[in-house]
This record gives sequence, structure tokens and C-alpha cells, in this order.
Amino acid sequence: MIEEEAKIKELFPEFLINSVLGEGGEGIVFKVVEVSTGDELALKILRKKTRTAISQFQKEGRLLSEFDHPNIVKVFDYGEREEFYYILMEYCAYGNLLELIADKSFTDEEAGNLVIKVAEGLQYAHEMRVLHRDIKPENVMMTENYEPKLVDFGLAFCAGEDVDELEAVGSEGYAAPEIWKNPEKVSLQTDLYAMGALMYTVLTRMLPDAHNVNFNHLFDRDQAFVHFIVKAMAKDPGRRHSSALQFADEIKEIVGNLGKPKALW
Repeated sequence: MIEEEAKIKELFPEFLINSVLGEGGEGIVFKVVEVSTGDELALKILRKKTRTAISQFQKEGRLLSEFDHPNIVKVFDYGEREEFYYILMEYCAYGNLLELIADKSFTDEEAGNLVIKVAEGLQYAHEMRVLHRDIKPENVMMTENYEPKLVDFGLAFCAGEDVDELEAVGSEGYAAPEIWKNPEKVSLQTDLYAMGALMYTVLTRMLPDAHNVNFNHLFDRDQAFVHFIVKAMAKDPGRRHSSALQFADEIKEIVGNLGKPKALW
């Protein structure tokens, strides 16, 4: 680690390495300060050097550098310096959403407004003909103003790619059930299932059970959210929302009706 950090400092002299934001088997993310401007940024370095890992890392850098949406993390540069592949992106002070959920309980209104913004970022990606394929709290970064930012598009599927070569990917509790048997069935609704699971986690602070979602954990929440999540996480993709825009609009309606008297019939 010490030798690795020393080499990175040598290859990236325009930055002061401040701290490690996160690390794993495939990579490490540093908080850095740009010497010339004083700006705080995040520098992501790839550790795993397999052909697949490099391809996914480069895809993430390329896509995010092309995207321009307030709820998708901004990438300023990406590439390779000697043996290090890197992505330079905006710094999100509050870490990822899973970390924030562990420390903070959101009200119905806060939870709804947060997920609306994630859905709006996803809608933008879909309009760019890109499916994320791995939406989960860990892949939503949070700024100091509680602004969510979608990240990690390394597993994304882009229009024009060969769907027959897709492998089943996703995270436990958030991956739509159809992709495990038929990964080529990936669609907008695959991402929207994961968005429903994300909504569930933000409200309950729990991971949804992919086989039997326990809605009893939502007993103290507005029940409109229960009906909403049931639709979003329907096993039949055809019963889910038709777009991330519709997904966001339905949450806006729920949030707008919070606190209003409910009809008795």
C-alpha cells in the first residue's frame, strides 16, 4: 500500500493525496486536492488488471465523462499512466448512500425526494441509451447538501452492444429476478426493479429479500409507498413502471399527498 501510494504520488504530481475514501479488491479511491486550484476531487485507481476489469473501468470513465446531469457523478478525466488506470471525478463529502442510511433515518418526504433525484439521473442515462445494471445504495454517492449522484457504470449495457454476450450481474436484493435465468432480458424495467429495492432500503434501512420482500417493515410509513414498491419490484417486468420518469412522477405524487386526509372509499 505504501509503495503503491508513493508511485501514485509520483505519477499524479498535480494532486495532493489527502486520504483513502474506499478500497477493495478491484480498486482504491483517494480524496485528492488539485494543487493549482485547491479543489477537492476523487481519484479512482484500478487494481485488478484483468481484461474484463480494465474494459469495465474504461467504459465507466468514458460514459461518465460524456454524461452531464446533476444526479450522475461528474468525471473530469480518465485514462492510463504507466501501469495505473484512473478516473478523476467530483468528490462527494458524505460517502455513499448505504453509509448515510446507517447513520440517518429519512422521513417519508426526505426519502421520496432523494429517490426522485436518483430516478431523474437514471432517466437521463436511459435517454442516452445506457442501462446501469447495478443500482444499489453503494452506487449512489451523497454530497454535503444531500444531493445523490449515481456512480459505477462499469457494468452498464449500451445500445449497440451484443445482448447475447451479456452475463448475469447484479447485487443481492437489488437485481431483478429475470436476469439470473436470462441475462439477455435486461431492460429499462431491470433498472426500475433495482430502484424499487433502493426505495425500500431508504425507507426501512434494510436489504430487501429478493425471494420474499417483507413489507411489514414499512408499517410505520405512508402506505402509498407500499403499493408503489410492490409495483416497482413486481416479478413480471411488464407490471413495473414504464420508465424512470414515470417512476419519479409517481413518487412526486405520493410526496405531494403526504399529510393529506385519506379517502375512506
